[in-house]
Amino acid sequence: MKKFEIHLHTNFSKCSNNKPEDVLKKAKILGLNGIAITDHNTIDGALKVKELNKDKNFEVIIGEEINSNIGHILVYYLKKSISPGNIKDILKEAKKQGAVVVLAHPYNILSSIMTKIFKIKNLRGTIDPENEVIKEFNGIEVFNSRYLFKKEIELSRKLAERYKKTAVAGSDAHFLSEVGNSLVLFEDKYTLKEAILKNKIKYYGKKRFPVFNRFKSFLRTR
Repeated sequence: MKKFEIHLHTNFSKCSNNKPEDVLKKAKILGLNGIAITDHNTIDGALKVKELNKDKNFEVIIGEEINSNIGHILVYYLKKSISPGNIKDILKEAKKQGAVVVLAHPYNILSSIMTKIFKIKNLRGTIDPENEVIKEFNGIEVFNSRYLFKKEIELSRKLAERYKKTAVAGSDAHFLSEVGNSLVLFEDKYTLKEAILKNKIKYYGKKRFPVFNRFKSFLRTR
């Protein structure tokens, strides 16, 4: 059974201090078979980690976490970066590149409340479950290690079930202590892409200091 970490940030994201070489080292110490680097609106961190990896038995997937008008989108197996913007444009470009697209942390109760009360822009919010565009995704991140409430996990799981999408988990690691908090598992005969497209994913996830780590990321962006 392969073990992959598929929601990871490096210091190519402003909200993370993970050096590419440290992320790679930590993933191998944990005994993972591969990782997907998903920095915010850039693939430069993923390209750097892939360049550093000299182990043919360890896979580094070029990914990106893209800001869209409906929330954050995780895209895997990219050949070039996709610019933030309208979700339809992002999906069209991802399809052109043969990439896999996952809806990241579709529910964020705290951010939604803060957005309404303090009028703070650019916070990841909560998706409208009636949005037809959800049908276009290959998977949904039902467990995110930075989720604060069980309700967010329950709603994400129900969303995946409703649209019959592959359920995945991500640590959303911005700091080394978070790497490995959530993993996806799939049979050796599949690639990650095949496992998501065929809905052959199992996942493991735990929350560890999500409030503290999210606050640290918030401070880094400021």
